[in-house]
Amino acid sequence: MYKISTRYGMPRGYLIKLPVIKRKWLMRVNLIILLLITTLMQVGAATFAQKVTLKENGLTMERMFKEIRKQTGYDVLMRNTSLKGLKVNANFQDTPLEKVMDFLVQGTNLTYSIEEKTIVITEKSPSFIDRARNVISNIVRDLTVKGKVTDQDGKPLPNASIRVKGRSAVTNTNQNGEFELKGVDDDAVLLVSYVGFKPLEISLKDALMPLEIKLNIQTGELEEVKVEYNTGYQKIPKERATGSFVFIDSATINRRVGGNILARLKNLVPGLLFDKSSTEAGKERLQLRGMYSFSESMAIPLIVVDNFPYEGDINNINPNDVENITILRDAAAASIWGAKAGNGVIVITTKQGKFNQKAEVSITSTISLAGKPDLFKLPIVSSDVIVDLEQFLYERGTYNYGLSDPYIPVSKVALILDELKAGKISDEESERQLNILRNTDIRNDLLKYSYRNSVNQGHALNISGGSNAIKYFISAGYNKDLTSLKRDDNTRFTLSSNNTIQLAKNLEMQTSVNFISGQISNNNTVEYGKGTLNVPNYYNLSDAEGNSLSIPYYFKQSFLDTAGRGKLLDWSYRPLDELRNNDNTLRSHTFIGRVNLKFNILKTLKLSADYQYSKGTVSNRTYNSIDSYFTRDLINMFSNLQANVSSDKKYPVPMSGILDLTNSELSTQNLRSNLNFNQSWCNRHELNFTGGAELSEKKTSFYANRSYGYNKELSVTSNVDFINPYPTYYGFLFQIPDIGGNKINSQNNRFVALYANSSYTYNNKYTISGSIRKDAANLLGVNTNQRGRPFWSTGLLWKISQEQWYSSAILPSLSTRMSFGNGGNTRFNGSALTTINYLPSSLNPSINLPSARISGNGNPDLRWEKVAQLNIGIDFGFKNDIVSGSIEYYKKKSTDVLAFRPLDPTTGILSITSNSASIKGSGIDLKVNANLIRSTAFNWYLAGNFSTAKFLVNEYLYEQDLTSKILNGTLDPIKGYTPYLLTSYKWMGLDPKNGDPQGVLDGQVSKDWDKITNSTPFDGIVKHGSGVPTSFGNLVNSISYKSFTFSANLIYKFNYYFKSPQYSANQQQQIGITSLSDEYNKRWQAQGDEKHTNVPSFSYPTPISRDIFFNSSEARVEKGDHIRIDDFSLSYIINKSAFKMLPFKSLGLTANVSNLNLILWKATKTDLDPENPGGNIAGKIVSLAANIIF
Repeated sequence: MYKISTRYGMPRGYLIKLPVIKRKWLMRVNLIILLLITTLMQVGAATFAQKVTLKENGLTMERMFKEIRKQTGYDVLMRNTSLKGLKVNANFQDTPLEKVMDFLVQGTNLTYSIEEKTIVITEKSPSFIDRARNVISNIVRDLTVKGKVTDQDGKPLPNASIRVKGRSAVTNTNQNGEFELKGVDDDAVLLVSYVGFKPLEISLKDALMPLEIKLNIQTGELEEVKVEYNTGYQKIPKERATGSFVFIDSATINRRVGGNILARLKNLVPGLLFDKSSTEAGKERLQLRGMYSFSESMAIPLIVVDNFPYEGDINNINPNDVENITILRDAAAASIWGAKAGNGVIVITTKQGKFNQKAEVSITSTISLAGKPDLFKLPIVSSDVIVDLEQFLYERGTYNYGLSDPYIPVSKVALILDELKAGKISDEESERQLNILRNTDIRNDLLKYSYRNSVNQGHALNISGGSNAIKYFISAGYNKDLTSLKRDDNTRFTLSSNNTIQLAKNLEMQTSVNFISGQISNNNTVEYGKGTLNVPNYYNLSDAEGNSLSIPYYFKQSFLDTAGRGKLLDWSYRPLDELRNNDNTLRSHTFIGRVNLKFNILKTLKLSADYQYSKGTVSNRTYNSIDSYFTRDLINMFSNLQANVSSDKKYPVPMSGILDLTNSELSTQNLRSNLNFNQSWCNRHELNFTGGAELSEKKTSFYANRSYGYNKELSVTSNVDFINPYPTYYGFLFQIPDIGGNKINSQNNRFVALYANSSYTYNNKYTISGSIRKDAANLLGVNTNQRGRPFWSTGLLWKISQEQWYSSAILPSLSTRMSFGNGGNTRFNGSALTTINYLPSSLNPSINLPSARISGNGNPDLRWEKVAQLNIGIDFGFKNDIVSGSIEYYKKKSTDVLAFRPLDPTTGILSITSNSASIKGSGIDLKVNANLIRSTAFNWYLAGNFSTAKFLVNEYLYEQDLTSKILNGTLDPIKGYTPYLLTSYKWMGLDPKNGDPQGVLDGQVSKDWDKITNSTPFDGIVKHGSGVPTSFGNLVNSISYKSFTFSANLIYKFNYYFKSPQYSANQQQQIGITSLSDEYNKRWQAQGDEKHTNVPSFSYPTPISRDIFFNSSEARVEKGDHIRIDDFSLSYIINKSAFKMLPFKSLGLTANVSNLNLILWKATKTDLDPENPGGNIAGKIVSLAANIIF
């Protein structure tokens, strides 16, 4: 008999009859299934539990998506589809997000998907069922529709979608843009769509066949409704940002080719100036909205990478790892960084993977090529001019001292003429030798043996992807730079990994590891006009067979030929041998590890904790072998060849190599906890808050050591007596030199901070923001209450175009914002306490004991430098974004600026570092984008940046050394003027009688150059203006045709001055004339020349003060204003969507030409390049890049 059960589930006896083990496994399987179902339900609930409440008629889709984002937190990413520009009547009351989206896409050929917290809207692809239904409908319907789809220029659009509205009939155009659709009702409506174009509806009623359909283009294939600025602490949506931000996307970053990330920003960011007049040789000064500190190292913007300050070499960052860059320019944007934000912040965000994304592989290769420097473009005279001038100087007795001294090197011309005078050679032989010198130019040998074409290459591999619980990004990069100097190169290897794991529903962990290894070889000391190669141009570096020749260094050759009577090492200096023997390598290693935990306490409340540890080491190894001049010179100099000297005292410096080792180490730790609150209600109010605390520590150490008698093969050294002095070969007593005495210098700085930032938005029109931060550190103040300082900011935003009374169709987007607040500067070497350095006994041979000396006078009242800033901005956008941009006006003032303050001389200290100065300034930043032409195949786009930055010293107590400032061009602040004030002596032209330079003394024309240069009052000095540009900007002109894009960057720099290179014909050094400007050929030589030249006549002897006055006069100052072409760029992109047979997703090719030296206009009438007044000898740089994505 059968029994019917009404209960759900298995019969009771089913489990009872199973063995115990099987029952346990079955229960586990059921439990797992139950957990999976529960999890999936929770995921679904998390996605669709969002509710939308909105009641308004005639609501645009853009507004609708903003409301969705505001109420649910979900971003909307959409293609330019038929939704764009449509209006709907919204009547939602706590309606689930899924139903709202269903309502918006119903009746269209669109679909949507939700990924994480992003809604992606795309066009539907016809399914198999749709195609089947289409076949059936074609059978039963009678009308056959034929047509062609093109753009406005008549070019066919292949694969365009043709769909019958309200029906499932669908087809696509062929390669010629043609289509055919059978079985269509004669009163049907066609929906025509194509990616990147506005969709079109066409009624077939009374339509003429075949159809000629033209679509209008829309800008961009994919538009993101939301843009966010990353401050390093939080991400702020563009629509509620009250501060001054500049967002640099990956396309702008990758416009240029090169391994330096900051160089890719050069001449592309409003307010950011790269200036070549930096005090550090070979480096450019980086300023954001001016300089508001007297220390250039403190005046640069703070660099932040992945939310933490970057303390290492910024050149070590692989540009291929960078996703975007946000620049924080005003107080509201940057004050969250407090004491480090006074000069702005550059926030670099690196790439990450994405959840639910298949693995994507990206390979990038770049190469940059440049020719040898054109040494013959240098503005110097030829060898024949030098020979003639040295002949003149010989006849006036200039070289008599060198000719009579047994040691000092003397001019080759003087030696030849002296042999002629002594009757050792004939007139014919003398002239023959002089002619050889006239026709010899050392630059030919340099270009042959010392210089080369530079080649810089870079390769990068990126792998990214993710599942629903993890996302990853892994990258490796390799760069090899061969500079234009042989045996100088730079190698860098980078490896990074960034992973995010969803540990639980509300808990996420992100980890990242970065490793950077670099090696720099600095082996070329044979560079024209520098270092040991300071000789007249008529020297050769090799003979006809390529053998190395010696040049004068410390001693003349006649002395070296006989010195030591064969008991000394060869004492000649041969530059090409040094080039081969030099062994100088700098190695660096950097490790950065980060951990981030995010916990969602509530939907609106999130807690995060971040920790970063970094450690970098830089070691420099310099090995001078026994063959190097450095080692041979030391051995010879300390050699004692007297007969009664013991063997151990004969050669105090061992007969072997010398090894110098230096090592510096930098380690940092950062710990931050952050609480974030985000709440919106009543469709009108939105409150955002972030606050937290952070601790950081920075440790530095430095070690240096020299080892004598180093054997490279055995790695052994010899003991050397550094304490006792030894007699040198030429009679003086000296200690054997040491570089560090095995001394370790170390420093440990600690920082602590509390911060909070909040904003409130009402009705999506008005936003008010505020922030406050308290910083403290162990390097300021003695008392605890002196070690910290609060920093704050506030900001306002008003979206004028959102007002109901605003109805401008020409300017549909208009908003204004204002902010005020302050930040600080911290990167300095001052101390609250007096500091001392310990010295080893080897540096005090008289007492042979360790000692100490004062290295810095402490000031217990030191405080942070404070920079206050007011910023007012207007953002605008004309119809269809034909023209859009922003204009900002700002005022800045830094107080408590660290500067020297004079003290009472009776204290024994003349000055002390104190917070005693201030700087104030103002400026304008204008950014304009213009879409001049937009079509299917052709686009013309302009992007311009225009900035002014004027600043001057407001307070400064230290007495200015005006003479030093004029003569040396030093950064000596003067109250009431820019810190980079360029000054000179008044110029009254050349004396028409003899070509002497003339100045002003006591109101009268004078040639008393000694008195002019030593007693000119400040009022008598010409104040020209800033030595750095105060107005600058650029204009990128970009033209695209299909997949090709060509762009040119035009830059300008205005309102500044520069000095011409030093000129002096009064060269009386015994070795000869090593460098003489070609202005010598333009000198005054006869009456009337003063009308067309400012170069004084040549006279002998010439007072030194004559040259000093001339080089420091108005005649040497030029206006620096100029316009030039910075670079050209050509790119090509090919996508798999256009060519299905491609084995990869996309391929991008870029060619870039820079360092063009193409000046379109300049204010100076001279031949000088304002940015390279000494001569731009570097060749054009041609760069190629390829990026392939699989």
